[in-house]
Amino acid sequence: MNAADDKEKRAKSKLFPGVAWSEAIQCVEKIFNLGKHVSYMALAKEYGLTSPNTGTFKARISAAKQFGLIDTARETITLTDDARILLVNNNEQERHRLHVKCFSSPVLYRKLIDRYENGAIPSQSTLENILMHDFDITVKAKETAAMCFLATVSELNFDKAGILILQRGELNEHIEDENADVPTEQSSPIEKIDDAVPSTDKIQHHTVDTHELKIPTFTPGKEIIVKIPSDLSTDDVEIAKMHLDILGKYLDKYVEKKEKEVQ
Repeated sequence: MNAADDKEKRAKSKLFPGVAWSEAIQCVEKIFNLGKHVSYMALAKEYGLTSPNTGTFKARISAAKQFGLIDTARETITLTDDARILLVNNNEQERHRLHVKCFSSPVLYRKLIDRYENGAIPSQSTLENILMHDFDITVKAKETAAMCFLATVSELNFDKAGILILQRGELNEHIEDENADVPTEQSSPIEKIDDAVPSTDKIQHHTVDTHELKIPTFTPGKEIIVKIPSDLSTDDVEIAKMHLDILGKYLDKYVEKKEKEVQ
């Protein structure tokens, strides 16, 4: 073995998604079906593997994490809010927003987007050489890295007649529409939020199969009503909690926006 071959063997490639988007999403679906906190071994068994230490399995986990679809801690895997929304939300604008966000999450893909967005998508052989010479992807890894990027572009429908188009203009229009729908009246003082938390006697039985949670507001005669079916499944509860988290984040941003307007 000559010096050049030895150097290539020891070289470590820069991080890149080692599977395309479709495989990463398939991995997310398997995790979702297994529960909230999933062990590597449990997920490996879903793929018919006896160990989570295979190269292909690790590539799936790494890609899903780079796309921002999962979080890993010690021996467990959990889905991110973005992944859960993609699994349950059929709103095309929201899905497109998350597709762009996830596609732009891997460091390598951000650099490629900067270079090729609204321009011609390179062929695989051209991209392989560019990845090797400009982005520190090794000779051994360049084929896989190029193939996964191009496949992901196609699967997310960002290939428009050979041009890389993420349609960011549609996202900006969607954001403007959302801002236009935000009420303009003065927000209630945030320090009074604790006073608005209902006591247990505010929870009433609306029907035999439904609980009604009444949350008071600072405006006389107005209250927020949440109807909770008594036969929710575990998955139903997880989805409801996810949307409540999203609502909380929206309300935080709403309060920040109104406070800035007051200032």
